[in-house]
Amino acid sequence: MGRNARRFGALAQLRTRGRVAFAFLLVGVVAAHVALWLSDMPDDAKWRLTVLNAAGWTVVLGPVWLVGRWLAAVEKRNAERERGEP
Repeated sequence: MGRNARRFGALAQLRTRGRVAFAFLLVGVVAAHVALWLSDMPDDAKWRLTVLNAAGWTVVLGPVWLVGRWLAAVEKRNAERERGEP
């Protein structure tokens, strides 16, 4: 097995692990929101906590998503350069 095949196999495995981790995270967040909304807290507090949580996730995941898109564009450009495409 060549070096590139090993590297891309590891990358595919990492992507699968990332997807599984993301799925667990998503299920946890949804479960926490369901528990919050089923609690006996005042509705105003529930709304404030929900909006605060959404803003927090936006601040955390927004840059991660943008860096991922940037990296994909750079990798695509580098692959085109290696193939000799303009």
